[in-house]
Amino acid sequence: HSPILSNHSQYDGCCQHFYEWNARCQVTTWNPTPKHAMKIPGGPIDYAAKHWSGLIREYYVKRAKILLLQALKDEQNHQPLNETHVQRRLAQHAYDWTTTTSDTASAARTIATTIRTQEVATCPKLKRLLKASKDMLEKYAAWFKTCQ
Repeated sequence: HSPILSNHSQYDGCCQHFYEWNARCQVTTWNPTPKHAMKIPGGPIDYAAKHWSGLIREYYVKRAKILLLQALKDEQNHQPLNETHVQRRLAQHAYDWTTTTSDTASAARTIATTIRTQEVATCPKLKRLLKASKDMLEKYAAWFKTCQ
């Protein structure tokens, strides 16, 4: 068993979940990220990154959002980017994503969609960012056809 998963009883004796965890690590962080890590472990991060179905939506977009929201917050407070906080959040996201199984991913997507809808409805900056993203997606739709 992996030391990363040793404290998760749901993985005990279950090769299917171990193989899924291993695959998730290989296509994202490459190195396993321990729970409560301050940053993603060193090494070839994103070495085997793939743009497979769902990875952009479920992994890479969230990474970009973590950085963007922290940058907006720090800019609003006239502070430099809090890289320590960004690294900690990226590590937590990496751990959460790599240790999620297909069984729980569907429920998580439903919850995340609800939260995103509520965030956008109450935040003017997010509304503008979402509109800009949609406009760019529409303008460059031909470039994204291979990603669908």
